[in-house]
Amino acid sequence: MLCLWLPGGSCMAALAMTLMVPSPPGALVRDTRRTKRTGTHIAAGQRGVLAVMGSSCLWEMRDELGHWSQGGPPVGLWALLPRRTAFDWITPVLTECSMEYVKSECHFSNGTEQVRFLERHFFNLEEYARFDSNVGEFRAVTELGQPAAKFWNSWEDALRQERATVDTFCRFNYRVVQSITVHLRVAPKVTLYPTKTQPLQHHNLLVCSVSGFYPGHIEVRWFRNGQEEEAGVVSTGLIQNGDWTFQTLVMLEAVPQSGEVYACQVEHPSWSSPVTVEWRAWSGSARSKMLSGVGGFTLGLLFLGAGLFVYLRNHGCHHEGS
Repeated sequence: MLCLWLPGGSCMAALAMTLMVPSPPGALVRDTRRTKRTGTHIAAGQRGVLAVMGSSCLWEMRDELGHWSQGGPPVGLWALLPRRTAFDWITPVLTECSMEYVKSECHFSNGTEQVRFLERHFFNLEEYARFDSNVGEFRAVTELGQPAAKFWNSWEDALRQERATVDTFCRFNYRVVQSITVHLRVAPKVTLYPTKTQPLQHHNLLVCSVSGFYPGHIEVRWFRNGQEEEAGVVSTGLIQNGDWTFQTLVMLEAVPQSGEVYACQVEHPSWSSPVTVEWRAWSGSARSKMLSGVGGFTLGLLFLGAGLFVYLRNHGCHHEGS
């Protein structure tokens, strides 16, 4: 998964990638298959011992040759696996007991001038440890991550590779995906509407819907009769659509008066200038007059078209008779 994230009102861009390929510091956790937890505990000890508290779940073991075996350890049985070299771990995999995954992120500011690399480790959707290039080592996020962070920090070679990832992975891939992410532009669709159809001079909520845009950096302002409105403005923030595009709703609490003009102004990198959408507050009588005028104009066009059709038909028949 590759995405470019731009928080609202921020100049920071983040390139987030979920990697399925294991690297030395995460060899234990990255070999773990996605499964469902049923009361099993996993811990990495100070000497690199991996302890598995067995229950009724199935588990798998892989030896140095890559062979896999399955079995169901008795309830309450601890299976202790001694520390081995980085490339011949015997790794237990709980196929029905837990879910483990790693998320690697590259955060960019001003292109590649400032780059931050994060390697985040999750167990059952909860982050327990991370590597931060600004810190230079693994840090525990929860108590579960303390032995894991200590163990990974003891691997000097692997830790050196992690520190270099900000250059070998982040800056390198920035050049690769720059054309399809950094320069990608998708213009938003803007609509403005009131949430209530009640008469004027009553509290109402005006909604400015901005959808289908990329990147996520966008500015939305409200205006009433040409003056910017800052009070009573509420936003949902950026909402991801799942296809790289975003949407947001920016609402204005107002008591519309007859004749007032409300405008939603949107600025986005895909446009060279801001786009403004207006909504006019009409009273009931004014709306009736407007509808009557539109109806009369439409009816007049129909009569004009019918008369023109009859005239042309009669004129054509007259020429044929002569």
